[in-house]
Amino acid sequence: MKMSVFRHLAAALVMVVGSTTAMADTPSTAIEELRAKGEASRSSALVILKDGEPLLEWYDDKGQRPIHAMSVTKSVMALGVARMLSTGELESLDTAVADYFPEWRQGRKQDITVRHLLNHTSGLQNNPNAGVEIYPSPDFVQLALAAELEHDPGTHYAYNNKATNLIAGLFPAVAGKAMDDYIDQALFQPMGIENWSWMSDEAGTPQGMAGLHILPMDLARLGQLLLDQGRYEGEVLIEASAIEALLAPGSDLNDSVGLLWWRQAAEEQFVIDDEIVAGFRDAGVSDEVVQGMSAIRGEYDSRDDIADALTEAFGTGWMDIVLPETRPKGLSMVRRESSEEIAAWYGSGYLGQYVVVVPETGIVAVRMLEYFEGVGPEHGYQSFRQHVVALD
Repeated sequence: MKMSVFRHLAAALVMVVGSTTAMADTPSTAIEELRAKGEASRSSALVILKDGEPLLEWYDDKGQRPIHAMSVTKSVMALGVARMLSTGELESLDTAVADYFPEWRQGRKQDITVRHLLNHTSGLQNNPNAGVEIYPSPDFVQLALAAELEHDPGTHYAYNNKATNLIAGLFPAVAGKAMDDYIDQALFQPMGIENWSWMSDEAGTPQGMAGLHILPMDLARLGQLLLDQGRYEGEVLIEASAIEALLAPGSDLNDSVGLLWWRQAAEEQFVIDDEIVAGFRDAGVSDEVVQGMSAIRGEYDSRDDIADALTEAFGTGWMDIVLPETRPKGLSMVRRESSEEIAAWYGSGYLGQYVVVVPETGIVAVRMLEYFEGVGPEHGYQSFRQHVVALD
């Protein structure tokens, strides 16, 4: 693990409520409701900025400290890729990965591009439980390079931790620096982000799928960088065109994801119906999962509602039951029906780590939960995004 110099931080409970012009004595009702829901879901930190100024900065009784961003790390890594694209170090998102890893210059893997790694369409074999294959491996990059292809590149969408670790391995080949060093020098240092650490595999490569520990306020500032089209205090750190590339639909296979940044539709509904259940059955999913999904058929307004239904059907460990059977097969547990209008962009991670960027209102919001025994998916506050979008 690489650790930057830590600043002295107060450990007391902190709550800051303000506006773009002055600090307010009391929070708005919507902000207070969000804070209350965040606290009830055992959040460790909540930060909300509007036009770069704090509306809410709340921490649990441990106070401010770096927290593991989990898979939000992917979204920060994507900012690093956008920086390489801006500088010309990376010629194109459609550059073949084989240009940097010659062992892929044959067979179907020669068709995998950087874009495919970023939008989860590489086709690389991947177990959704990182504890099965990835964490036991001493070298995450070599594990990805050696993976078999389950699908032709660009033909199937499947969330893929193994492929995103390979992106971390591209930084030395493309820019001549380890990913954490590159992002530190190109983004963190110019923004004054000092209190962070990034976990590495045993080979010394920073993890791409997760591993970044960062202050919640600093994560919000990175969200602000996205909102400001790559500009920080007047300096262009990332070209606007590269930011736009991250936020556009990543592929025709899934319009809810850009390039390691997710796209929140203005209106959406989630459906579990006979078609979903039949697809599970036809793909050879176990009777336990098929029957459980059949029992919760219906329409759901939020991901929290879906999580509640899955918990009712399978228990609090539903992720360990359902995901290993569905993700490798490219199956979705729900059908998402949404409007074309995008209300927000966001990064998300296990246990409900979120950075949410709402362009219409100029709001950037972060929710983080530090792992400790007794917390699980049921504390993920999955409706956080919808609550943030509803703020004005």
